[in-house]
Amino acid sequence: MNETIANVDLTLERVTRQRSQIGQLNEVSASLLAESQSLQQSVTSIAGREEIEMSQYAARLQEMQSLLENISVKEELFSPDTEVHQGVLTSYIKKIPDVQAIWSNRTDGTFIYSEPAAGLLNAKRRDWWNGAINEGEYVSRPYVSAITFLCYIIQSD
Repeated sequence: MNETIANVDLTLERVTRQRSQIGQLNEVSASLLAESQSLQQSVTSIAGREEIEMSQYAARLQEMQSLLENISVKEELFSPDTEVHQGVLTSYIKKIPDVQAIWSNRTDGTFIYSEPAAGLLNAKRRDWWNGAINEGEYVSRPYVSAITFLCYIIQSD
């Protein structure tokens, strides 16, 4: 009987702890929702502005595309090993200060490596990912990302 009472007390303690954790998760969820709505308002206000004239960036885009072509032929990246991808990609991000984010994906859209950490679990629904998968080389239109204002150039294998 004492053992049963002890088990009931332990179960109650665990349930109480779990309820506390659920409360904390609800607070985090509400905070993320508020941040998401704020970001959406910012994106909406920026998206309404005039379209960016791409010709002024042609030389820089070509330079970045050449860089990505050099990276994409690295044999080390042919294997989906996270540590290998991290080593190769972070070496480039350190060498070229204009590169603010770099990552690699599997053909199913999941990330092999991302610096900074990807804000999504799977890129499959993103235009830049689909463009790269369908066309091989793809230069996206400029858009507002969760990190900053970027134009992504993607090269698939």
